[in-house]
Amino acid sequence: MLNISVMRATLMMMMMMTMTTTMMTTMMMTTTMMMMIMMMMMMMMISQSWLVDGCAGWICYAEKTHGSYILPHISTTKSPQQVMGSLVKSYLPAFLEDATTTPDSLYHVTVMPCYDKKLEASRQDFYNDVYSTRDVDCVITTGQFIVPVIIIIIII
Repeated sequence: MLNISVMRATLMMMMMMTMTTTMMTTMMMTTTMMMMIMMMMMMMMISQSWLVDGCAGWICYAEKTHGSYILPHISTTKSPQQVMGSLVKSYLPAFLEDATTTPDSLYHVTVMPCYDKKLEASRQDFYNDVYSTRDVDCVITTGQFIVPVIIIIIII
């Protein structure tokens, strides 16, 4: 489900783009005036601003160091890793031929470029209490994945 503030901001951005395009073509405004209008519109949106970041390390840093100052502005959307984990655990059992497959019987492994993705996967936010399982069960970094592959290739 899409967050209401995200929808509102998207609509405002679309309106801004339409208005500025219309103003540019009909009134032939100068670049300076155009920039001033855009800045004013952006200032109106600041009260509804949010921060979106897929970096688990940055989110953890913001939570621990800035706390209540920045937390209300951080988006609650999941990272791509966690979205895929939720989809795999929620919808894959329905598509498998075996009707007894449940999310807790699946083991979801991701290969990610950063060690902080391991921290993200272990967060309590991404734990399913109904099935007593996590959205992502194991995270392997690219370094952990590539080194054994290179060693195997060298041996062969």
